[in-house]
Amino acid sequence: MDARLHDAYHKKSETVRWGKRRIVLDIPVDVFSSHQLDLGTNFLLKQMAAAGATWPSALDVGCGYGPIALFLASQRLSQRVLGIDRDVLAIAFAEWNARQNGLDGVSFEPGLAYDCVGGCKFDLVAANVPAKAGEGVHRLFLLGAQDLLTPDGEVWIVVVQPLEDAIDAILDHENVDLRDKASRRGHVVYRYAFRGPVPTPDRPYDRGLRTFRWKKSIRYDLRTWHGLPEFDTLSTDTELGFALLDGYLERERVQSVAVWNPGHGHIPVFLGQAVDRPFDLRIHARDALAIEATRGNLELNGFKGRIDARLSIDYAIGDDAFRPDLIIARLNSDLGDELAGGIVARSFADHPACTMILCGRAAFITRLEQRLSSQGGEVVRRLKRKGFIATRLCPK
Repeated sequence: MDARLHDAYHKKSETVRWGKRRIVLDIPVDVFSSHQLDLGTNFLLKQMAAAGATWPSALDVGCGYGPIALFLASQRLSQRVLGIDRDVLAIAFAEWNARQNGLDGVSFEPGLAYDCVGGCKFDLVAANVPAKAGEGVHRLFLLGAQDLLTPDGEVWIVVVQPLEDAIDAILDHENVDLRDKASRRGHVVYRYAFRGPVPTPDRPYDRGLRTFRWKKSIRYDLRTWHGLPEFDTLSTDTELGFALLDGYLERERVQSVAVWNPGHGHIPVFLGQAVDRPFDLRIHARDALAIEATRGNLELNGFKGRIDARLSIDYAIGDDAFRPDLIIARLNSDLGDELAGGIVARSFADHPACTMILCGRAAFITRLEQRLSSQGGEVVRRLKRKGFIATRLCPK
């Protein structure tokens, strides 16, 4: 991440004092605990410091912008630390924070849970377990570490207190050695190891197969995942996007399409159903879970074109020759007008012959329409319902 991207996504900085070290954490917009260092994470760090232990190698699962991994490195509790997270924006800020604080021996990778770890072994696996991830994902976070630990390795996790009974039940196994448990201010910290194998879920993110329909012409099956929206019904802005695409695809011969923020893949799968010939599809997402879900659902529905799926922070930036005929973006208003508007405006300028379909909250999309109109764009068609808008813009 360069300084321009850092400045665009930077929300605030927080200074923490860990032992004798003063660490500055730069925090981005639209990530977990973007207002301050999470209380549960802070409790976990205090418990780990009080234990008086060291771990030569450590893995921070769901690392966010890096506090657990950076704590272990800054206090020399571990010589080699790897942090992984599904959000590439969080990973970029974790790397930035390590570099700006001069911390060596710590690295970060985007990925789902333990998928990107390979054959590495760790003396410590630590995590602030996501509260709303679902039981399968909780089991994966808690029990999936067993194959990654050295013979003397252990796990430290923190959870919110309402999950305590569920976590107790998951760890209630003869091969789990619960070494310590501490509670404070709505959070619980667990320290445990494994005596032997414990079963883990085969498909931890899986909510099951579900059929979706739009009008009479489109029907498709999606494998839905915990942690992604639109797992049971279509959102209003997706339905409005379908309506705009329906009319557009009847007249235009698209050869290449870019989709931002695909979620489960509703819009890419819709395109595959509605277009009767192969075309190139570029998928951009910050979220590794969305990339995997969309790719899998395109394959499930027999998509015949070329799929290029990319983890991206800023979708408007590219260094290749891909020239889409159509860009479809479900926009997150939490990014704010300046940031989201800048991404869209740069993409509009970079692809002057491209049509854009933008979907999102009404006031947010209206302001984007005004910005792009001043840049030479023209609103060809727009649909509004229940506080959402889908708009189609073309160069004048």
